[in-house]
Amino acid sequence: MDIIRAKEPKTMWQKFKKWLAGQVWAFMRSSGASNFPGALDSYSTKNAADTISESHINDPQDAIEALEAKVGTGASTPADAKALIGTGAGASAWDVVPVDAGGTGQTTAGAAFVALAAGKLYDSGWFAIAASTTYTITHNLGNSEKCIIQLFQKNTSTGVIAVANDLQVSPASDRYGYTVCTLANNSFKIRTSTAPIFYEDENGNLVATANNAQFKVLVIALE
Repeated sequence: MDIIRAKEPKTMWQKFKKWLAGQVWAFMRSSGASNFPGALDSYSTKNAADTISESHINDPQDAIEALEAKVGTGASTPADAKALIGTGAGASAWDVVPVDAGGTGQTTAGAAFVALAAGKLYDSGWFAIAASTTYTITHNLGNSEKCIIQLFQKNTSTGVIAVANDLQVSPASDRYGYTVCTLANNSFKIRTSTAPIFYEDENGNLVATANNAQFKVLVIALE
């Protein structure tokens, strides 16, 4: 009995040390030595003569696990005009980014975003216009019939910017706005009226003028 009692403290101490070491190791593993995703990691290059420790293996493993958790699961392949987006808790996929429809929370396929991501947007910038004049817009985005064409107008004397309005006639001798015509591959034409700047302001006043007028043209290719 004395021999057994003499061995018991040593055996319990060894068990305690083993348990404590396991708890410390588990804590270290759960804490992770990687700074990601809070910050980027930095690793030193290892040479043939260097001593390799556990952390040299465990730290990159922690970073890989953190990266996997950040990206999420789900098999998909990157494609043109697609981005990696979240599809659920802990999941992601390469897909078209939804566009919020006017802040309502409802989403749409987002043709405009696809065009932007694929470089299919033409912006003319502001340019001066005159009455009863034809302008050629060369966008180089392919078939104009498969594009969204939007014009903006600016009255440089007041600084007012508005969406341009297409041609209106009232009476027959008075023409306001513009027409988009002669649609072709990579270009189209704009014909201004006698009063190309034409809009109703926020106070309900009708503005129709050819003076101090500028247009800006945006073209978005859908294919």
